[in-house]
Amino acid sequence: MFNSRLSRSRDMQPTPYSRLTTRILFWVVAICLFMFSAVTVLTVALERNSLYQKAQRDAQSNVTRNFAAISSGLWNFDTTGLKAALQGLTQSGSIIRAEVLNGRQQVASVQREHSDAPDFEWEAPLFGPDGSEKIGTLKISESYKDLRDLFTKNLATELVAELVKIGGMAALLFIIIYSLITRHLQTLAHDVLELKPGAPVGSISLHRRKFHNDELDTLVGSINRFREERAEAEDALQADIAMRKLVEEALQESEARLRSSEERLKLAIDAAKLGIWDWDIERDRLVWDDSMHRLYGIPPGGFGGAFDTWWSYVMREDVTQAQFDLDAALRGEREYSSEFRVQRADGSIRVIRGVAHMIRNSDGTPVRMVGINRDVTDLINAERERDRATEEVQAAQAELAQVARLTTMGELAASIAHEVSQPLAAVVSYGNGALRWLGHVPPDLGEAKAAIEGVVEAGNHAGAVLARIRELVKNRKPEYEALDVNQAIEDVLGLTGGALRARSVLVQSSLSGGLPAVLGDRIQLQQVIMNLAINAADAMESVNDRARVLRIGSKVTAEGLVQVTIADCGTGIEEGIRERIFQPLFTTKSHGMGMGLSICRSIIEAHRGKLWTSPVAPHGTEFKFTVPACNRDSEAA
Repeated sequence: MFNSRLSRSRDMQPTPYSRLTTRILFWVVAICLFMFSAVTVLTVALERNSLYQKAQRDAQSNVTRNFAAISSGLWNFDTTGLKAALQGLTQSGSIIRAEVLNGRQQVASVQREHSDAPDFEWEAPLFGPDGSEKIGTLKISESYKDLRDLFTKNLATELVAELVKIGGMAALLFIIIYSLITRHLQTLAHDVLELKPGAPVGSISLHRRKFHNDELDTLVGSINRFREERAEAEDALQADIAMRKLVEEALQESEARLRSSEERLKLAIDAAKLGIWDWDIERDRLVWDDSMHRLYGIPPGGFGGAFDTWWSYVMREDVTQAQFDLDAALRGEREYSSEFRVQRADGSIRVIRGVAHMIRNSDGTPVRMVGINRDVTDLINAERERDRATEEVQAAQAELAQVARLTTMGELAASIAHEVSQPLAAVVSYGNGALRWLGHVPPDLGEAKAAIEGVVEAGNHAGAVLARIRELVKNRKPEYEALDVNQAIEDVLGLTGGALRARSVLVQSSLSGGLPAVLGDRIQLQQVIMNLAINAADAMESVNDRARVLRIGSKVTAEGLVQVTIADCGTGIEEGIRERIFQPLFTTKSHGMGMGLSICRSIIEAHRGKLWTSPVAPHGTEFKFTVPACNRDSEAA
C-alpha cells in the first residue's frame, strides 16, 4: 500500500529535481534582478541628485550674473530693464519664475509659460549702488520637471537593458547549474525514490564517468553513510523501544504491586489498630503517623512531638513499668517491648502494646527508635471471654464425661457386682475357716491366723475395687499429675475383665516396660481406655466364626510420645464414616448416644495428644492415641 501511494505521488506531482531547478532559477533571477535593479536605481538617483545640484548651481550662477542689472533697475525704477533681466533668467535652466519685491509690493515679475508648481523657492536681497542699503528682494522659483522626465526615460531604458542582461545571465546560470548540479541531483533523487521501504539498505551513486571528489560525491557519500547509520540507529531504536516497553510494563506492574501492597498494608494497619512512630533520641523529636493519632484519640496535629508529651497519655499506674521497659531498651539489655494503658481524649481507657527497634551509632549510643503501637484492648477482652468460654466448655465437658462414665458403669454393673462379690465370698469363706480352726480342740491358731489374713486380703481387694468405682463415678475437676499409663490400663482391665469375659472376649495385652510417665488426669485417661475397650467388645458382638480377641498395647514412638493401641477383630468401620464417628451425636449403635468417642477425642486433645482410628487386616479396627511424656512436656514448657 505504501509503495502504490508513493508511485501515484510521483506520477501526479512534479519531480523533486524539477522543483529544485525551478526554485534555483527563480531565486537566481530574483537575486540578480534585485541586485541590478538596486544598483540601477541607486545610480540614477545619484545622477539625479548630481543634476539637481548642477541645476541649482547654474540657477545661482545665472542670478549672480544678472544681479547687478536687477539691482540697478530696481534703484532706478526701470521696469522695462527689470523685466528684460528677469526674462533672461527664465529662458533656460530650472528657473521658471522670477520677481522683484520692494518690501511687500511686487515691482516686476516674469514667469515661464506652461510652468508647473515650483519644486524649490529661494530669495536674495537687493542693495543700492553703495551696497549699504537694502532696496528690495529677488524671489526665484525653480522646477525640476524636465529633469525628472529625463530621469524616468533614462531609468526605463536602463531597466530594460538590465532585464535583458539578467535574462541572459539566468539562462547561462541555468545551463551551468543544470550541467554541474541539477542533472546529478535528478539522478540522485531518482535513485532515492526507487528505494523501497523495508528493503535492504543499498548504496546510491552518481552516474558520472569518474569520481571527482567534489561536493556532490561528498553528498552522496554522506547520504550513504547517513542511511547506514540511520538503519543501525533504527534497529537500535526498535530494540530500545522494545526494551523500554518491557521496562515500562515491568515498572507499571511493580507500581501496581506497590500500590496494592501499600493499600493492603494500610488496610492491615487499620484493621490491626496499629500506629507507627519514630523517635529521634538526640533531638527528642517524636513523629506520629495518622494511625497513632487515631489510636490515642487525638486529632491530626494535636500531638506536640516531644517525647515527654507522650507520658501524659499513659495511665499513672503504668508509667513506672513503661519507663523501666524503655530504660532497659536504651541500655541495650533487650529490645523495647512494653504494655501499658492510655486514657484517650474521650475518657476511654485502652490497653496499648508497643514494640520498637533501636538504632545505635558506631559507639553503641542510641540515636533513634522506630516502632509500632497496637491497641490490644479488644484482644485482651476476647482472650478473657475465650478463657471464660473455655472454662464453661470444660465444665460442660466434665459433666458430660461424668454422665458417660455413669452410663458406662451402669453397663458394667454386673461385672462390678461380680468383682465385688468375689472378695466378699472369700471373706465369708476365710471367716468360716477361721471359726472351724478355732473350734478344734486344741484350736489350730496357725490355720486360724492364715484364714484371718485371707479375710484381711480379700477385704482390702474389695475396698480397692470400690475405691476405683468411686473415683470413676465422682464428679471433680481434672487433676494433672505424673502417672503410669500401664498401671491405668491394668486398673481398667481389672474393672472390665468380668464384662469382657461374659462377652467371650479374650484380652491380649502387650505393655512395654519402662514407659516414661505422662502428665495427665488418671480418671480421664482411664475413661478413654475403658470406653475404647467397651466399644471394641461391642464391635465384636456379632462375630461367631472366629475368636473375639481384644488387643491392647503401649509403647514409646520415635517422637518420644507414649502411644496406646486398642484393637478388635470385629466387622470394621466403613471408610466414609471413619472420621464422622468422632462427631458429637453420631453413632453406629442402635442404643448409643453418640458422645463417647467425641468425649474421648476432647480428653486426649486436652492432654495435647491425638486420637485416631485405622482398619486392621484382615478384620477389625484399631484405635490409637498418643500423649506427651513428662520430660517432653517440661522441655516444651
